[in-house]
Amino acid sequence: MRSSTSNSNERLPSGPWLRTWLVAGAIALAILGTWEGYWRSRGWAPTVEANEDSWIIAWGRIRPTSTVFTGTSRIQAALDPAIWVSELGGEPPVQLALAGGSPTPVLETLAADSAFHGLIVVDLLPLYSLDASLESEERVVDYLRAYHVAQRSPVKRMEAMLRIHLPYLFVFRRDELLPGEFFQNAWEGRWPDAGYDFLRPDRYHPLYFSRSKLEPNSARVNDPKPFAHLLSTGRPAKGAELDSMFSRIGRSVTQIQQRGGEVVFILFQACGGRRTIEEQLYPKREYWDRFRAQTTGIALDSDDYPMIRSQPCYDGSHIDGNAAPAVTRLIAQALQEKGISRRPQ
Repeated sequence: MRSSTSNSNERLPSGPWLRTWLVAGAIALAILGTWEGYWRSRGWAPTVEANEDSWIIAWGRIRPTSTVFTGTSRIQAALDPAIWVSELGGEPPVQLALAGGSPTPVLETLAADSAFHGLIVVDLLPLYSLDASLESEERVVDYLRAYHVAQRSPVKRMEAMLRIHLPYLFVFRRDELLPGEFFQNAWEGRWPDAGYDFLRPDRYHPLYFSRSKLEPNSARVNDPKPFAHLLSTGRPAKGAELDSMFSRIGRSVTQIQQRGGEVVFILFQACGGRRTIEEQLYPKREYWDRFRAQTTGIALDSDDYPMIRSQPCYDGSHIDGNAAPAVTRLIAQALQEKGISRRPQ
């Protein structure tokens, strides 16, 4: 009597299985490679989907002498880290900006770190930095909490790294190109759009408006009405509240400066109709000009630089990615003139 084992083995087909699997693998790779190459040829590029994970990993890169960027998406889009390093030297900056986020929690946390004596570049947009409702601060505080949780778990840090870097290797991993969503959209007659914003692992987030349907200086972007929703965003600090916010920022600046560190504030002005709304909420004379007059840090206003001021207005808020290298170079040179450099003395 034959054993059940021998019967099952006899039912297995014989043949060159290794070669079969190699051929199948080669066919699968060829299909994926063709799919990947096709979409890249149509302007698609990888982007980081895991924003919180990238922020957590970025914070973990901070060293005592690091350069740290913080604030809103405007500094993420405007300052190219490669150009920054080529002009000022040092290590690549750590990008901690968040769309709609306040820089104050990052500034205070680094000020409280007795080891930190690096350079902090703060994108001080009053709409979020001087918001008395503190909604924009809480957004950043949530990310800080997530960082502290990840710090206690090497597994979480490894998972964050994988979520950032593995999908970034391949365009076909983007949500719009995954089979389920792609075929659903195709069935409904919608062809995937490559988009124009790409978040990199270093959290630099250029916006290439030339790839979008947005027209520069259009009637729509110059109209305040599409930006009227900002009127219900947070609550502008006034009186004693505003003085208290200025004092909080000032204390952090003093702590960092006393350890030999430096703090730079930049106001990247809005344009078009959005600027009209922001000026209505936060008049420059009452907020930025007052802050600039009393801070002991360096304060730069994009309005002071004709090259930046004359940039085309696409979305009312951000600098085009094609202009970011020149803008970065201009800001870096302005800081060099004020004695800021990360090169060894």
